[in-house]
Amino acid sequence: MTTNQPEQTVILKPKLNGFLITYIIFSLPGFLISLLTILLIFFIFLGAIFSSGNSSELVSGNLKLNTTIDNGATSGILVYNLNGPISVGTNNSPNLIRETQIYTSKVAQDIQELQNIPEVKNIVFKFNSPGGELIASKILGRQIQELSSSFDSEETEAVFYYDRLSASGALYATYTIEKSYVIASDYGETGSIGVVTTLPNLSGTAEKIGYSQTVVKSSNFKDLGNVFRDPTNEEIQYIQDQINDEFNQFKTLLKKSRNLNETQVNEVTTGEVFNNPKAKELGLIDEIGDL
Repeated sequence: MTTNQPEQTVILKPKLNGFLITYIIFSLPGFLISLLTILLIFFIFLGAIFSSGNSSELVSGNLKLNTTIDNGATSGILVYNLNGPISVGTNNSPNLIRETQIYTSKVAQDIQELQNIPEVKNIVFKFNSPGGELIASKILGRQIQELSSSFDSEETEAVFYYDRLSASGALYATYTIEKSYVIASDYGETGSIGVVTTLPNLSGTAEKIGYSQTVVKSSNFKDLGNVFRDPTNEEIQYIQDQINDEFNQFKTLLKKSRNLNETQVNEVTTGEVFNNPKAKELGLIDEIGDL
C-alpha cells in the first residue's frame, strides 16, 4: 500500500538524564563560571572566619571617613591625613585638594564635622608635607590643638605620625602644641627648620622690554617688594629683622615642645633635613615605628 505522505526519518538517541547539568558544569564556559563561584564562596567564608572587624563609611557634610572598627567596638581613632604644602586657602577650594594640599580653611570645616561624629574618640595626625606659609602653619597648629582638645581622653598629648617628609611649617604646626608625641617612619625625613622669604626682581627684564613705572608713596616701605626695582639696604634689614623674630619664635616652640637646650636647638635649626633615625637622635621625634 502506498501513500503520498513524505518520508519521516526517526533517529534514536540515548536517554539524556543529567546530561544538561553535566554539560553546563564541565564545558569550558560553565567550568570557569563554576570555579569562580566556588572561589567566591570560599573567600567569603574565610573572611567571615578570620576578619577581626568590619569596614564602613562615615559621611558628614563634605567629609567622608573610611573606617575599620573592631568587632564589638563603639568608637575608634581617626587617622587624619595632612598631605602637601600648607596654605590658608579658601572655602571654595575643591575637596580633592585635601589629597595634595593642606588648606587651613578645609581643616576648619573638617574640625566642625569631626566634632559631631560620635564614633571618633581620638585622632592621629599623619603628616607628609614640605611645609608652607608661615601664617598658615601657625593657624594649622592651633587647629590641631583645638581638635585634639575636643576629645574626652585620658591622654593629653596630640599624636603625630611623620611619613615620607615632614619639614619646616609641618614641624612649626606640631611644635605649636606644647605636649605632643611624634612617631616617624624609618624611611622618611624630618627637618628644614627655619624661616625664608624671597624678593623677586624683574628690573632687568623690564629694562629689556622697555617697561618703566613711577611710584608715588607715602613712606619708604610702602612699596616694599616692588619687583621692578632693587630693594634698598634698609628694606633688606627690615625683612631680615622680621625673619629673625619668627625664627626665634620657632626655636622657642622647639625648646618647649621637645624639651631641648640651647645647644641642641642650634644643632637642629640649620635648615638641614635629617633621615628619621637621625632626627630621633637629635630629639625631633620620639619613636621610630609604623602607623
